[in-house]
Amino acid sequence: MNEAQRNVGPSISPIENKTVTKGEPILLLCNATGDPAPNVSWSKASGTINPSYVSGKELWILSAKLSDAGKYICTAKNDVSMTTVEAFVTVMLRPHSPVPLSTQITHLTINVYWKKPKSHGYPVLMYSVHRVELDQAGQEVTSRTYHVNEDVHHYEAGDIESGKTYKFYVTAWNTHGESVKDHRKSVTVKVQKP
Repeated sequence: MNEAQRNVGPSISPIENKTVTKGEPILLLCNATGDPAPNVSWSKASGTINPSYVSGKELWILSAKLSDAGKYICTAKNDVSMTTVEAFVTVMLRPHSPVPLSTQITHLTINVYWKKPKSHGYPVLMYSVHRVELDQAGQEVTSRTYHVNEDVHHYEAGDIESGKTYKFYVTAWNTHGESVKDHRKSVTVKVQKP
């Protein structure tokens, strides 16, 4: 076999574009061949790559941030030539948690009202209302979750007992998942005995 037959410039398999939700891991693989075996490196079209781990063909980002979105370039280079392939990463956001604005108590029900949260351009599909019964020390006794349509911004909780304390918090869902269960954005109601 002569020298011309052995030396082959690098070739890179297409790299899959990635769409992830903020906080999820990203793995980009750059499979390159050539003779001699090419060296593989990564770059980003705009800005610096902040990988959690880079090893030749693998680029790992353990927890995606908005700044990780963009065009990534894999470069394969050997003594014969150099080639590049691009992959695009999109980082999506879950909606913010709605803030319960107010409650209204009757002797049989508690009504919880909230305002539609920021959804980052991805519409809210539904809400989950988390109802937690607390004991006298403020510890959770029971917990229930109810689902409400996206166009409804209140929930009527029946089956309440006088003398009990209830905590409510609301989460929103879009195509990228559920908002954070933020207990700081909750409302606590003590039902007075008649």
